[in-house]
Amino acid sequence: MTLDDDAQEELPLPPAVLTADDEHWKNWSGPAWRIHKQQKGRPDWNQLRHFGPASGQRFDPQELPEEDGKPEGVQYVASSMLAAIGEVFQTNRTIPLHDSTRLAVAWEPIRPLRLLDVRTTFGNANKASAVFSSARKDVTRAWARLAHLQWPDMDGIIYSAKKTGLPCAALFTHAEVAPVWPTLPSFSRSLTDPAIRDELLEIAETLRWEVDYGV
Repeated sequence: MTLDDDAQEELPLPPAVLTADDEHWKNWSGPAWRIHKQQKGRPDWNQLRHFGPASGQRFDPQELPEEDGKPEGVQYVASSMLAAIGEVFQTNRTIPLHDSTRLAVAWEPIRPLRLLDVRTTFGNANKASAVFSSARKDVTRAWARLAHLQWPDMDGIIYSAKKTGLPCAALFTHAEVAPVWPTLPSFSRSLTDPAIRDELLEIAETLRWEVDYGV
């Protein structure tokens, strides 16, 4: 196999039973960042989304069909504001500085999050060498579903963001069963807040993205 062949190798569907050693698990103590949209019917900053699996998301653990009220839940978080911005707005590569419904929220877990670390040799241990962050999303969701079923007491999956390479995580149902959120977030600002305008502009420059002032 050539280097080019290896680079283009696709992530296969998961085996019937997953294998994970101690080195494939990570405890995350925070902070956890997310870009939260305030809108009726959407989960709050400290709630999982029980609608799914959403076709645009990489690690949704819900079974098809895509619908609301699933017992499995998911919430995507990131290790920094930059990583969260990179995940949420990667399609248009534009940061909407005029969107008052979008909040940058950070919170500190009230207990360490026990996460399956797919950045490690976990894939190799399961006969898959492809990178999870760039694989087909329907395939990575199949891995997430099986991991969620096999290890119901894990809090989710930690992975590298596709655009930034920074640590991000998909939190699963156990984070709700044994709650991980504090009473209040440690940080919460609208994207329109002048207090974070300079930081958002710096993030846009780092990512080489556009900003949208809404004018």
